[in-house]
This record gives sequence, structure tokens and C-alpha cells, in this order.
Amino acid sequence: FLRSIGLHIYGTMESHMEGDSCFFLLPNGSSVVLGYGSRADRDAAQELKRLFKKPVHALRLREDCFHLDLVGASLASKEPTVLFNRNSLAKRSNRWRPDEGWRILQDAVRMDGSDLIEMSDEDAANAVANSRDINGMLLAPPGDISESLLQELTVRRNYMRYPVHLEELLENGGGFTGCVSNPLTLAFQGREIPREYSWEVWRRTAMAMLSKYPTRVPPKTLNAVK
Repeated sequence: FLRSIGLHIYGTMESHMEGDSCFFLLPNGSSVVLGYGSRADRDAAQELKRLFKKPVHALRLREDCFHLDLVGASLASKEPTVLFNRNSLAKRSNRWRPDEGWRILQDAVRMDGSDLIEMSDEDAANAVANSRDINGMLLAPPGDISESLLQELTVRRNYMRYPVHLEELLENGGGFTGCVSNPLTLAFQGREIPREYSWEVWRRTAMAMLSKYPTRVPPKTLNAVK
């Protein structure tokens, strides 16, 4: 598919990682944040560093918070903003300190010239971070969002929240629009999606794949964050 739309293939990563669901570029592009744990290896940070030629900050997530884009988001199309649920960081161990990880994220966001919003457990459980930012419009879950976060995003930072109804994915798949879409960069500009890869053709197959989604830990919903 990627070759059919003219995108360049750099190769296969040696470390285990499941694409951009496991990392994000900070809004102003100064560095990368990787969430490692049950679905991504910490060694992926070195590969991302070589690929992006930027610093990579590796944050260890709890096992049930299996993807970074379920608990964190980088919004760049309006006011540069990072959302992150601090409680999604793994508990302290011999080689990991969650408080230090949080300070690393704070410093990285400040150096990027962006703002960090600590997202509540409830907003994380409602997959708010798994929205897709398209020119200031957030394709978001139709469920509840805290009034404080809604005000931060829409009033103070000029984003528009556009609820999308994907209940099957939200209830049974553990994610939302961020999990079923990919941003197409300027490399795609002027091209068209081949019909055999269109949503019209792939919808039934995609919905059937939800129950077969691969896991490295027993499947859990993000409600475990609460």
C-alpha cells in the first residue's frame, strides 16, 4: 500500500514497536517521545533517534496502557500542546522512576516551546488522547470530556472538537480515531488512494479484524486506568 501511493520505505525496525501509536513528535519538532512497555521495546528509542535525527525520550508505561496514543497526544495545528496522563507511567522499579520520567517529559515540552496539560484518569479512560488532529479539528470520541480540558482545548488553544461515532472500536477495540487512521504528509500531496485500499472496500474486513488484534499482554480496555 505505501509503495502504491508513492511513499518511501526506509526498512523494518529491529526493535519491537507498533508504529506511531507508540511514539509522537513534539508539536514544534524538537524531539520525540516513546512510550515503551507491553507493546514496545525500550531499544526502539535508539532506532527512532537514528531515523528522526532528534533526541528521543523513553517513558515506561503501565502494561494495561499498551499504546502511548491512548494516554498522550501531541497537538500542533493550533497552539502547540501535549496531553499526557501521568498515572499511565509504570510504577517504580530498579531501572525506572516515574517521577523522573515525568520531569523528563516536562523539560522536553518546555524546550519544545509547547504547553503540557496533565490529563485526568477519566479523560484518558474516555480515549480523549486518541483523537486525530486535522487542521485544528479534533476527531474525538463522542463520550464525556472534563469541562476543564474542554475549556483548555477549545477556548484557550483554539481547537474544535468534532465527535465521531465509532462505538464498536471504542468499546471493543480499546482505542479510537488515532488507532484507525494515519496522517498523510506532504509526500502524499497530489496523489489519490487506490480504490482497492479505500474505506468503502476495506470497512467489512477492518471491522472483522478488531477481534483478532495482536497483543503481548492479556487484552484490557483503558478503563483499567481509572
